[in-house]
Amino acid sequence: MVGLPRVTRPGFGAWPLALGAAAVAGYCLLAPAGDAAVAPHNLALSYQVLLGPLPVMTVTADLALPAAGGEGAYRAEIVGRAGGYAGEIYDWSFAARSEGRARGSRLSPERFAGENLSALDPRPVSIAYAKDGTPAPRFEPPRAEDAALEPRPAQAKGTLDPASAMVALMQAAAATGSCAAALPVYDGRRRFDFISRAAGEELVEALPRSLYGGPARRCDIVLNQLDPGRERLPNQGIAWVAEVAGATVPVRLELTTALGIVTVDLVQASARPSSL
Repeated sequence: MVGLPRVTRPGFGAWPLALGAAAVAGYCLLAPAGDAAVAPHNLALSYQVLLGPLPVMTVTADLALPAAGGEGAYRAEIVGRAGGYAGEIYDWSFAARSEGRARGSRLSPERFAGENLSALDPRPVSIAYAKDGTPAPRFEPPRAEDAALEPRPAQAKGTLDPASAMVALMQAAAATGSCAAALPVYDGRRRFDFISRAAGEELVEALPRSLYGGPARRCDIVLNQLDPGRERLPNQGIAWVAEVAGATVPVRLELTTALGIVTVDLVQASARPSSL
C-alpha cells in the first residue's frame, strides 16, 4: 500500500497538482542519449513556489529509480506545503505518490495515492492498475457519483498518474536527450495529455534563494485537459533545465494560472545511490 504524509486541504484550487505535472518536462533531460553515466538512482529536489513575487509554497520531489534504460521498481513522491505569506493565511498542501515497474522507457504503474489534489473535493484518492493498464480509482469515503469522474475506457487504458509520468519521461529521454514528449495522464479526477516541446536555450536569472542562475534549456509545456466540465488545471507553462548536482534537472518552472504567473524555483538538489 502506498503511504502518504498527512496533509491538509489546499486553498487555491486545482493548479497545485500541475506543479508536479509540469515538473515532468524538466526531468526529461536527466541523462543524455548514449551517455554511460546514467541518471542518479535517487534524486531529491526542493522548490520554492512564488505567486508573483510572494512565496506561497514549497514543493519537494523524491525519486527512486532503476538504471536508465534498465528494468526494476520505481517510486516517486511529490509533496507541496504552504509557506511564506500564504502559509500564515491558508492551511494548504497536497501529496502524490506512485509505485510501479520500469522496463526501459515503458512504465507500468501499480499503485497511486493522492491527497488534496482538488479544492472542490478534498477526499484522498487511490488508483490500482489492472494488468492491461486500466486504472481503477477509489475515493475515501466513496460516493455514488464517483463513477462519473472516470474517463471513457478508450481514454483511460494506458494512462499514467502524474508522478509516474515524471519517471516515464526520465527513462525515455535517457535514450533521446530531448524534452519533446506527449503522455496521457489521469489523476483520478482529471484526464489530460501532457505535451512538452524543446524550445532552445535561454538565460535564467537567479532569484532570492535560487540554487541556480545561468544558461538553461527551455521546454514549452501544454496540459490538454480532456474533461472541460471539471475543475481546470493550468493549460500552459515553461520549464528551464540545467545541470545541478551532477544531474540535469528543472531549475525553473512558470505556470500561467487564473491567479497570475506562478514560478517554481529550485532551491535544493541532491543525489545518492539507490536502495531499490
